[in-house]
Amino acid sequence: INASRGHSRSDSQLDQDVGQRPAPYATSQTENRYNSQHARMIGNWRVRLTDGARVELRFNVGGFTNSSHSDATQLDAFGRLAHRINAATDVRDVSASQSGKYTKPMGSGHQFGAGWELESNRRTETAMNVLDGFDSLARYGDIEARADRLALYAQDEWDVSPLWSMYGGVRWETIRTTSTSDLTDVHNRSGVVSPLFHSVWKFDPESKDQLRLAISRTYKTPALNQLSAIPRLNPTYPANEINTPTNADSVGNPSLKPELAWGADVTIEHYFEAGGVVSANVFHRRIDDLIRNVTTLDIVPWAPVLRWVSRPINIGRAKSTGVELEAKVRLDEIVTTWPKVNVRVNYSRYWSSVDGIPGPDNRLAQQPPWTANIGGDYRMTSLPLSFGGNVNLTPGYLVTEAIGQEYQQGRKRVADAYVLWRITPATQLRVSGANLYADNYRSANREIFGPIDQRADSTQRTFRFYSARLEHKF
Repeated sequence: INASRGHSRSDSQLDQDVGQRPAPYATSQTENRYNSQHARMIGNWRVRLTDGARVELRFNVGGFTNSSHSDATQLDAFGRLAHRINAATDVRDVSASQSGKYTKPMGSGHQFGAGWELESNRRTETAMNVLDGFDSLARYGDIEARADRLALYAQDEWDVSPLWSMYGGVRWETIRTTSTSDLTDVHNRSGVVSPLFHSVWKFDPESKDQLRLAISRTYKTPALNQLSAIPRLNPTYPANEINTPTNADSVGNPSLKPELAWGADVTIEHYFEAGGVVSANVFHRRIDDLIRNVTTLDIVPWAPVLRWVSRPINIGRAKSTGVELEAKVRLDEIVTTWPKVNVRVNYSRYWSSVDGIPGPDNRLAQQPPWTANIGGDYRMTSLPLSFGGNVNLTPGYLVTEAIGQEYQQGRKRVADAYVLWRITPATQLRVSGANLYADNYRSANREIFGPIDQRADSTQRTFRFYSARLEHKF
């Protein structure tokens, strides 16, 4: 169980040097308050039956509430009151899941397995946006979004030989989503029957080296806030004025369908005697009903004028392919004369495309072309000191999210390092530094709609973080 409360104040200045319309305000003062509570309980029960059979049951119950309020006072260039905006959102979210699995050896290297998964998520949301005394969201009342999932599966795990094992089976899954309010009542149901197949080949019975092959069909359910019909108004442009594509309102889509994907993975793993491992994985995914946020100019019930609105929609099919390389090894396992440094290295390369969106940058959103990570740890023998570090790199990239919509992400570099001094067997001091590059993260959104061509650039400052931690074990 945890709870948190927060309070902040901010002052902002809006400078607009171009455009036919004046800026909606010159200065703004905003006061924000929020409080949230979260509770979660999980459980697990296992029991062995006769003839080697086993039953395992799991459950997970949780919920949270979140309330946020903001009061903004906007002044024009002459210091006169332009707008007063009071906004509030109250969210209540409850989730529960329960799963079970039954397994039983069947002889001749076979083991039968069957199980079920139940999951239910419910979200209730209330919002207000009072502009100069008028609440544009009053007509919505309480919005409720709900997602229920049921899955049943059965499979046979078969040790074909000492070197080859596999399991195959079938899985049936259905998902129902619902969004209800005073203005909408939308229900969706979808289901799929999919095969399960996974195979492992060991190259040598005395070694852990192995080759894995997996074929799967998976679901990705929309998040409940993506189904909510309550809009989130952009604070830069009040609800009685037309906004801009780069300052769009956002709203959920009660008609969203889950994403459904076919996937295939091939993995090869090599293990060292001291515990190190080197692996390579190749995967391919084919996605149907991909969810993507799209911005359009609409007639909306929360404003007397046209507003630019960003909402999630199912835009069609996409495919993604990747190669993931990883190594966790001590250097002297490779060359005996090298120092005993534990090294972690991974590199991933991704290719993706979305049908119906022109390339070459029609990749999956938030998927970089590649990522790389390298780190190491070394424990000295002459002194009670250990030290290590890690560097993570992600390049900048451009995504064409829809026709006329682009998102650009700048590069990211993150470096961490530490020194650990074992003062006594029971006492140690750890001094560490995080985000040592302290790069500023840059991103940009560009919207092109006919004569409108807008680009919004954002820079997020980051800071170095140092800490010292003294621990003593009694």
